[in-house]
Amino acid sequence: MPRVVLLATGTGLVLAGATYGVVRASKPPPPIRYVTAPVRRGAVTLTYQDTGEVLPAATATFTLPDASASVSTLSVQPGQAVTAGQILGQLSDPTLQTALSSADATLQKAQAALAAAENPAASAEAAASIQEARDNVAAAEVTLQSDQTLLSSLTVRASVSGPVHLFVTKGQDVTAGEPLATQGGTTYTSPAAGSVSSINIAQGATAQPATVLLQISDPALAARVVQDESALAASQVALNAALVNDSSAALSGTVAQDRSLVEADQATVSAITQEVDALTMRAPFAGTVTTANSNPAGVNGPVVTVASNSRSVTVTVPETNIGAVHTGQSLVASLPAYPGHRLTGVVTAIAPMAAYTNGVASFTVTAQLNDWPHFPYYGVSTNVSIVLKKVKNALTVPLAALRTRNGHTMVLVPSGSTTRAVPVRVILETPSKVAVSSAALHVGERVVVAVPVSTPGKLRLKARGRGLHHAGAKRRGARTGGKA
Repeated sequence: MPRVVLLATGTGLVLAGATYGVVRASKPPPPIRYVTAPVRRGAVTLTYQDTGEVLPAATATFTLPDASASVSTLSVQPGQAVTAGQILGQLSDPTLQTALSSADATLQKAQAALAAAENPAASAEAAASIQEARDNVAAAEVTLQSDQTLLSSLTVRASVSGPVHLFVTKGQDVTAGEPLATQGGTTYTSPAAGSVSSINIAQGATAQPATVLLQISDPALAARVVQDESALAASQVALNAALVNDSSAALSGTVAQDRSLVEADQATVSAITQEVDALTMRAPFAGTVTTANSNPAGVNGPVVTVASNSRSVTVTVPETNIGAVHTGQSLVASLPAYPGHRLTGVVTAIAPMAAYTNGVASFTVTAQLNDWPHFPYYGVSTNVSIVLKKVKNALTVPLAALRTRNGHTMVLVPSGSTTRAVPVRVILETPSKVAVSSAALHVGERVVVAVPVSTPGKLRLKARGRGLHHAGAKRRGARTGGKA
């Protein structure tokens, strides 16, 4: 009996287990759940990141001016901090001293010549000769103008409007004052003796004011005008000669020439004096001495080099981003060798010519760094971040929430056990966050960024959106990053 009971009990358990399995398999799967993120409102910033080398914004190097120069004293040593104007050392140059003495002597000679030319006791005879020449020029101008006016009057013109009655014919000799023609109540007379060379209007024809009626030829007057022009030219030549030659002061140079020589000699002395002053080496700006050599290797060998306290950094920006970079643009930088110190800076220069590496064009961008710490080293690396574009007060979603279908961009919003697609327009996209606009999307809603996927013994997330696109782009060499 116990054996039969045990057998029945076992059979019942097997049937119960099979029934439970069938019932369990027939139940619907649990609803799919999504990994979501909220829609927010805020700023999205697109930045370009690169690593550059920190160098001094300016350097000043002192060398020997020529082969005869040498170092007299050296007052600094490498690594020493100096202030603007601080004396770094003294050079000696006999060649410059000799040149300065010679230039001083030449200047003194030119100054003496100028003083002689400006002496008020200059020759009165020379002054009178110049004045006489000027008077002759003025008289010749008056005579020429008078004869030219008379010659012009030989062309008789109508002064009123109306028919003209002629008293003379072509080729006829006339005397001064002889009537030539009448026009209404106006009678035209010959201004001088001569012959009628041409008649330009028919007898009885109507003429308007300024119409040429006839012309009188006077060869003697025409010859006199030519003589007057020659006389004026000769008078002008005589005046020019008097201005140049009729003065004892002019023989050694005019006052203007002497003054010009003095100014040129003064400039020469000033230039050499500056070179002599430069033998005293002074720091042009605050900085650090990087080279101090009392025995330089020749004229081009550096004696002292000072690097400025202000620092700059250069980075390379690809052509895809260079359009968003401009001088005056701000940036931030950090120093791996100086952790915890965040620097600001401004773009000061962009190379006009691209450099190509493996077929990719990039431009060198130089920036001035601000707020430099008391950090005495140059050539250290720095991480630079340049703001390329920024959008404020926009709807923002994670990049992983974006989906593209048939050329349209959208996000998925959970709705019960499924999702609904909400179209969006991308304003600014970064590798982590996107600024979008959409009339159907609101702050606080949640959007799908990933879907849990179960596999035997594991649970992983299936990412959605365009995040993988950016990851791949970064591996291909892009260094553009996003920042909220």
